[in-house]
Amino acid sequence: MKKIKEFIANLKKINLTTPLVGVIIGLVLVIGYLLNYYGIINVAGLKQQNKQETKSEEPATTESEQPKEEPKVETPAPTPTPAPVASISLAGSAYATGVKLSWSTANVDTSKGFKVVKSTSMNPVYPGSSAVYVNGSTKSYAWQIKDGKTYYFRVCQYTGGACGVYSNNAKVTAPYVATETPKESNSQAKVYWNVDEANKKIYMGTEYTLAMMMQETIAWPSNGFKLVWSKSTSPTYPTRGTDRYNYYSSPSQRYGLINAFDGAGTYYVRVCEYLGGACGVYSNQITVTLP
Repeated sequence: MKKIKEFIANLKKINLTTPLVGVIIGLVLVIGYLLNYYGIINVAGLKQQNKQETKSEEPATTESEQPKEEPKVETPAPTPTPAPVASISLAGSAYATGVKLSWSTANVDTSKGFKVVKSTSMNPVYPGSSAVYVNGSTKSYAWQIKDGKTYYFRVCQYTGGACGVYSNNAKVTAPYVATETPKESNSQAKVYWNVDEANKKIYMGTEYTLAMMMQETIAWPSNGFKLVWSKSTSPTYPTRGTDRYNYYSSPSQRYGLINAFDGAGTYYVRVCEYLGGACGVYSNQITVTLP
């Protein structure tokens, strides 16, 4: 506005008597006013527009900037404990008159005992291979073998007529001992026993000490007896290589015969309750010398 006033003051100094000059001056004034007027309005509009644009340029809060929930961490289900593995570990070695075997067990029911099996081929089995029975509380066995051959041995969990868990193979070469085969003697001996049915016990003795009890009628053991003898102590049934046996099926049987199958000498004798495939209760051990 100040410039317009200065412009009008300068015009007054000019000679305005000419009509054309007056018209031009009027037009100039009107145009200047209009330009100034509209210029002010446009400036205000631009300011308002700039404010709106500035406001629109303010960043909006996006979904990605919203606070996020922490992801839920699922606890994995516990891994089930595997069932215990049943196993038998066997070791064997040769000694002067045969092969010594020893073993340990883990998670194996040994209530029915073991079978020790041998073969010249790997993985002997029972039934099928040469075998001996060992009760469940025993963890070793000495097999009398003196032929110099190499054998594979295994121990298995006896289940009654067959085997369950088997051990590893133990490969052992037996010693070779050249011996003269003893001649079987014809000598025999009669041995006697009696039973205590109430307490499930069997006693061996002489004919005299048991004579007063021979007539008792007793129903135990129902499957009868196995009479076993050997030159090695503690003969068993099933027999070892050095044992012999006789079977008596009657529970009332009270004596049996043994012979000198391994030549003259002292024999160890026992009688046992026969269970069918193995023995249960054993009697005391006696010795008998055969010529």
